[in-house]
Amino acid sequence: MAQIWLETIRRCVPNCFFDLKVLRHGIKGQVVAYTCAQHRCLECESNFHPSMFNTNPFPPSYKKADKCLHSLKSWAMYQHVVHRTSFENLEEMIREYFGLNVRFRDIHAFKSLMAEYYRPTYMSLIKKLAYGHLIHTDETEIKLKKSKGYVWVFTSLEEVVFMYKPTREGEFLREWLGDYKGVLVSDFYGAYDSMSCPQQKCLIHLMRDLNNDILKNPFDEELKGLAQEFALLLRPMIETVDRCGLKAHFLCKH
Repeated sequence: MAQIWLETIRRCVPNCFFDLKVLRHGIKGQVVAYTCAQHRCLECESNFHPSMFNTNPFPPSYKKADKCLHSLKSWAMYQHVVHRTSFENLEEMIREYFGLNVRFRDIHAFKSLMAEYYRPTYMSLIKKLAYGHLIHTDETEIKLKKSKGYVWVFTSLEEVVFMYKPTREGEFLREWLGDYKGVLVSDFYGAYDSMSCPQQKCLIHLMRDLNNDILKNPFDEELKGLAQEFALLLRPMIETVDRCGLKAHFLCKH
């Protein structure tokens, strides 16, 4: 390989990145500047950065890196998802709170960027649930701009996964949890009954259904008596759980 003669022609600041710095008593905006030496080949007189030869201390793709770093994107997505803040309002909030000029179109791109960043974590949680011993599940309808959909939640009391589905069909449950051997705790929806794993019905859903039936049939004394007996059965169990936790040693007496 022919020897390449190089000379450093200047120091440059090719990119500035926006981020948030979390302090003990609050959050402040910060601008991070990455510098890199630009070089010139004495043979062909072309300019280049040493990242082409993997000698640059910065990432090879730093010239094409996203202008906003992880902390800022995390804060923006939290505000958008949890507090339902629009991207236009987020642009104003970031400018007012942190003094950073980030356009709402760039903030809109955070969703896909963060989804791709956390995809390995998401797949890891799904795998843990599928090979675990317990899954609590439920689904709820959500309204979209022009239609509706359903959000399914699955938790083992340690891991939690949310899944969006356009319909309430439970075919994906058999594809995902077809070999599941743990206990599935659910309501009385028929899609869960088709699973072959051990199942337990959610007591909270049962209590809700009993209360709804009593409201619809206020003069049904037999139904009222059934609900009262169920409450007397369940109350000491809940008291034990509140006092001692979910330990078989304390719950076996029930």
